[in-house]
Amino acid sequence: MTEVVETPRKRQRLTWTDEMQQIIRDQAGTKTDAQIATFLDTTGVSVKASSVRAQRAKLGIRKSPGRGVCKVVE
Repeated sequence: MTEVVETPRKRQRLTWTDEMQQIIRDQAGTKTDAQIATFLDTTGVSVKASSVRAQRAKLGIRKSPGRGVCKVVE
């Protein structure tokens, strides 16, 4: 008897809207990437903190190093 094995689906690539990018710009100085990801999850879009971090880097927004530090570096 042969066993049917399902292969996991690839996760669909996230399309960043202007509104989502603006949320990152507005909240980067006061919230961590994980908190921004959680906020975006409440809007109905599944987002990970690493995705927020990568998008923030693409937008040219740098943060001070350190755990839980939300200060934006100019």
